[in-house]
Amino acid sequence: MMIVIIALTFGFDERFAIRALMRRGIRGAVRIAVLVPEEGEQERLERALSVLNDFVTQYVTGRGIERLAVPVEDFLGSVLMLARTFRSWTERPVVLNLSGGMRLLVAEALSAALLSRVPMTVEIESEDGKVLAEFSTTVLTLPETDEVDRQIIESLGYGAMTLGLLSERLGLSKPTVWRRLRRLAEAGLLELSKGRKREAVASLTKSGKFYRELVCWRELTRMR
Repeated sequence: MMIVIIALTFGFDERFAIRALMRRGIRGAVRIAVLVPEEGEQERLERALSVLNDFVTQYVTGRGIERLAVPVEDFLGSVLMLARTFRSWTERPVVLNLSGGMRLLVAEALSAALLSRVPMTVEIESEDGKVLAEFSTTVLTLPETDEVDRQIIESLGYGAMTLGLLSERLGLSKPTVWRRLRRLAEAGLLELSKGRKREAVASLTKSGKFYRELVCWRELTRMR
């Protein structure tokens, strides 16, 4: 049975968390981890947690929430603690909802998610509940690349290219370029398909385009 982990930054209002769970429509095989400040207005926090726990117990898991106290005043310590926690979760998928809680806690949770390199979906809801932003951490977790990889990504920024054309442009053999393309595709930066005469065609994914913009900006800044 697939286990879904939903981690929620939490403050004094349980409505963000409940909306996130209802939106997912998950019952049974799910773990709910609630990230809360270690210190603060505990009475208000406990009331909101009690409401959320009752909701989760009755409608979602049947066993309540898992509470994770975060020492928010120690930013680096909190990020390290959360990153270790995220890495310890072996179940997939993981959803991190940042709609509730204090801004410092949200910043620490997002930083930990990116530094942990654990694939997860991050979502954050506007205060009025009308807008939901959602993205995968893999988009913001840059893979290791070298100069040849970056030349490939830069070339594909102008449009899809065949293996032969890339090989000619880079001055490298087709087998060498093909190995590079497969590795970049596995990293989620490229899509590979077959074109005319069944020759491989490479194109940038959304993550690849995002990565290209960051790499170009970094390289231009470095050369100034």
